[in-house]
Amino acid sequence: MAGITLTFDQAHVDAIFSTLIHTADDLTPAMRAIGEHLITTTQTERFDAQKDPQGNTWTPLAESTKKHKKHSTILDESSRLRNSIHYDAGPNEVRVGTDVIYAAIHQLGGQAGRGYRATIPARPYLGISDDDQVRITEILQDYLAQAVK
Repeated sequence: MAGITLTFDQAHVDAIFSTLIHTADDLTPAMRAIGEHLITTTQTERFDAQKDPQGNTWTPLAESTKKHKKHSTILDESSRLRNSIHYDAGPNEVRVGTDVIYAAIHQLGGQAGRGYRATIPARPYLGISDDDQVRITEILQDYLAQAVK
């Protein structure tokens, strides 16, 4: 009789699943890699390109603001905000953000300044782009694949 027969060793399959489950209990190394990736894309694809995570160009600076700035780049007068982006990785999450006090007004937009008379447009720099999502998936897949090799 012609054909092909596949035989699965249940003990081997069980061992692979057990390894995957154990590895998934603590994804800290993968979360660190994701954090590093998101810092890099935030600092380059957002601040350098002056675009939000969806690729939309940030609102240009108002002429009145340009008069007081040394540089024409948006959100990068001193590089303090850009350089403050950091991550905290744990077993099942990574948090990316900043502790700079004025970060939220630039991310979300709103009223600012004396008497809250200035309107700051939202210029999102934190977030996950479609390309980031692809890379995050690859990092997790690679991490889990290494565990069962």
